[in-house]
Parts: sequence; structure tokens; C-alpha cells
Amino acid sequence: MKQFLIFAGDTYYPSGGWQDFIGSENTKEEALLLMSKRHYDWWQVVDSQTGNIVDSFSRGLWT
Repeated sequence: MKQFLIFAGDTYYPSGGWQDFIGSENTKEEALLLMSKRHYDWWQVVDSQTGNIVDSFSRGLWT
């Protein structure tokens, strides 16, 4: 598994936790590039080394 974990989903079909895991990338930039090509209601990029959310997006429902 790569360092930057990506979780995403649609607000009307939330799975929760690891069920929302869609992939991982080596860098934050690669993760953001991947998410720029996909359409989800929300997403989060998590640094697996620190446990911090390093970037996120939501269609105004929560942050």
C-alpha cells in the first residue's frame, strides 16, 4: 500500500470506513490528480504515516 490513502463516496450511498477506500498513491499530488479525474460527492486523502487528512473535498454537505 502506498503512503497516501484515498477515501471517497457519494452522500446517498455511504459505506463507511475501509469500504470507502478507493486506492492509494505515492504522493499527495498523484492522489489529487486521480481525484480530479473522478466524480464523487466527497473524498479525503490521508497520509498513512501521520494519520492526518491532508486534503479533502465535499459538495457542501460537511468538511
